[in-house]
Amino acid sequence: MQNRVLCVAFRIEFRKLSVKHIKIMKKYFVGTLILLIAISFPVLYDIAKIKWYMASPVSFDRDKWNEAFRSEKLEDRYLRLQMASYIIETDQLSGLDAEGVIGILGSPQSHEAIPGFAYWLSPFGLDSAWLQVEYTDNRVSKYSVVTD
Repeated sequence: MQNRVLCVAFRIEFRKLSVKHIKIMKKYFVGTLILLIAISFPVLYDIAKIKWYMASPVSFDRDKWNEAFRSEKLEDRYLRLQMASYIIETDQLSGLDAEGVIGILGSPQSHEAIPGFAYWLSPFGLDSAWLQVEYTDNRVSKYSVVTD
């Protein structure tokens, strides 16, 4: 009999704790959801921005390419990305050797996480967008836009 009374009392107490626990969990869930949305929005915005600029290529001009690298102007920030999109679309680097690529794009920037040649294109949230040029048998085998 005593066990049964304890079991009923425990069940009632457990139900009270569960309701409280569920209310607390709802508050944390909503807070976590809001936090995730707030954190992911800038990243999703940057991804959309890069896709937008990649969809509107600008013909390659070596002087503007080099000038945009050194520029602090907001409108120049994505010019290199647009030019890289044009280079990829028109397949300008395929089969070139390293000297040919340097002749077109200039000296690559060093980046330990990107194999081959890496050319900085634009900021990408906390990261950056890069044009990665890979070689096989001393010839360009692949090039694409990557982020670090």
